[in-house]
Amino acid sequence: MSKTVLERVAAIATVLEQLAFDIEIIRKGTEALISALPKGCEIHRCVLQEQASALERISITLGMAQATAERLKKEGTAPQQAFTSPPACQKNN
Repeated sequence: MSKTVLERVAAIATVLEQLAFDIEIIRKGTEALISALPKGCEIHRCVLQEQASALERISITLGMAQATAERLKKEGTAPQQAFTSPPACQKNN
């Protein structure tokens, strides 16, 4: 049985939500590691800070994708308006 476009968009939105949740857990763990590193571990701290920054960018991108999926779901449930062409221009004689 084939899924409708709306069902597929809903499934994508669910997956994006789960990914965002998992990335937030990883980001918080990375931040905790950064703050727990002893002095003298600057190389590791820099690497972890870059990782935290990358996770933040991924999180922002996922948020944008989630917003798009939500808009598509709403558009998919909204009544569709039929396209009507504008009335033809009439010449005045």
